[in-house]
Amino acid sequence: MAETPSYGGLNEFGALLNDGDWHEEYQQSQSSAEAETPARSMFSTSRVMGLVGAAALFAGAGVFAAVGGTKNLVDVANPGASTEDLWSTSETESDWRLKEYTTTITMDDFLKDDKVLKWLNSKGLSEDSDHYDLMPYVPTEIVIEGNPTLLQGNIGPGVMDGYTAFSMQMKNQSGLYSASYNIVIDMRGHLVSISPVMHHLGHDYHMISFKPYSHDPDYFLGSVDVEATQSGPSYLWKWTRYPEDKPEYVKLMDGTETDCHDVSNAYEGDFLWATCDDKGICKYNAADGDKKETHKYDVVYGPNHAQMLEKDSIAIISSRITNAIVKVNVTSDEVLWVAGGPNGTMDLIDEDGKHFEAGKMDLWKGQHNVEYLGNDEYAMFDDESNVNWSGDEETQEAQYSRLLIVKINEAESTATVKWSYGVGAYTPIYGDNDKMPTGNMLGTMWVGDMACKDWEKQCKHSCDCSYYPYDAEIMEVDRVTKETALSVRIRSNTTWKEATTWAGWSIYSAERIYKEPLLYRVSCEKGKVTDTTRFLTFYTHNSFKQYNKAPGKYRIKDADENTVSEGYFDFNPYWDLKKMEVTADLDSCNGRVEVENQWGQWSGHEFNDGDTN
Repeated sequence: MAETPSYGGLNEFGALLNDGDWHEEYQQSQSSAEAETPARSMFSTSRVMGLVGAAALFAGAGVFAAVGGTKNLVDVANPGASTEDLWSTSETESDWRLKEYTTTITMDDFLKDDKVLKWLNSKGLSEDSDHYDLMPYVPTEIVIEGNPTLLQGNIGPGVMDGYTAFSMQMKNQSGLYSASYNIVIDMRGHLVSISPVMHHLGHDYHMISFKPYSHDPDYFLGSVDVEATQSGPSYLWKWTRYPEDKPEYVKLMDGTETDCHDVSNAYEGDFLWATCDDKGICKYNAADGDKKETHKYDVVYGPNHAQMLEKDSIAIISSRITNAIVKVNVTSDEVLWVAGGPNGTMDLIDEDGKHFEAGKMDLWKGQHNVEYLGNDEYAMFDDESNVNWSGDEETQEAQYSRLLIVKINEAESTATVKWSYGVGAYTPIYGDNDKMPTGNMLGTMWVGDMACKDWEKQCKHSCDCSYYPYDAEIMEVDRVTKETALSVRIRSNTTWKEATTWAGWSIYSAERIYKEPLLYRVSCEKGKVTDTTRFLTFYTHNSFKQYNKAPGKYRIKDADENTVSEGYFDFNPYWDLKKMEVTADLDSCNGRVEVENQWGQWSGHEFNDGDTN
């Protein structure tokens, strides 16, 4: 296991995140327009990204005008590399965009990876070992099934350029964690990146909290669980192949151990938020781990997620043991409301419209990863687990765990279940439920029981029980029709559940990311303004989900590649669509719209007379 470099702080190492000029122009434009949300200070020319060994990342000016997508990363780090070298797929456009598909990642595919083999060699195993001996360390297969029509929704083919990232861990027959991997696959199920976590970080380490790193989209931010202590250090993991001079793992907070359930970037400054002390959230210095703030709440117990909103002035906390969603004002430490649990301040309304007095009924139990979606809606994974007060025992309360969406009416103090989707098995702990740009919901579960005719009697062979054919699943579901758009199932030796139903592979959460902003439904109307001024409409989302507005820039180019209009805007949080309406001096409706985000990732979309794309 190689030594992992430590994080040195945003201002200690590295070069500019990007050409800073337009970020300063953005700030000036926002200031002059008295914008509601000013640009974050990190995007000025004085802010730098501090990763050890990242000094050659971006060489200052000129990145903006390079090329589209992430090819700027390839050009800077490795001028000879093509986009195909970075994003591994051999499909043609027609295959990629249109066909339903099944892709299988086999054990042999894992064994082709040099880092996986080195790690297995340290266990006395090799690619020639018996597959049964390899099963505690490598999945037998991962089966991906997708429906591009459902995946694309109302956005279109650009959705298929995305990636699904997750961290998975194996609990073997002895009840110990024996393997862990960080994985990225493309939208057709091909392996893009794989990293054996225990090879790099330690034999007991597996990542729980796992999300895009908001200072550099080449990295994920993850928090480690050391064995099953529910605490550990946090790391950055580089999922892209290039630039090669950036370290694969970077240790944060000088190795300080925190609650592993959730860690996220602070809105301002070089800090991290994490759930802490079983009662709330804490703020840490990202470089040395010094605890800067502690916020505890009597109504919170067993927090497993904290979503920071409104520039970190508001937090949405999932209080697992009390079955509650808690909204707090972090600035004043005031509890604004509690939905669910014995301390509830809101009446609950189920999907059938039945009304329950606050504090008298639980409509979700042992939930994970509660997040605000916008439009007064909150998504969660409802484990349907009744958790004891010490947090170490779960009792199954329903046949299936489920994806859940709740609508909060703060004025009327009600929380209404608006949507649910049973995941087909019971997940005692973990689980995720995220909104996609299309409005689909991306869920994560693992199988923690047997498939029994009578689910309340988990007595295996004596009461008509059988094994599920998979250990864990990532599923993307159409919210309207509840059809499955994507299924990623991880498989191993399912009979191991006879020793313990918690044996096998599990996943805490999954994330969707893109290498450039989504840009779609571009239209140009001639003559609407003047004979030479065209009115353009387009829609965009940033390359991954964020919880605050984020700065962006657009350009309109004519057919000769001349920039005829440009300006600044904010990407909407929660992956809500951003509708843009702009004008440009064009002789005809022929040209291209380009959109760029704060990291220099950009996308372009051509438009033609009469076209709406």
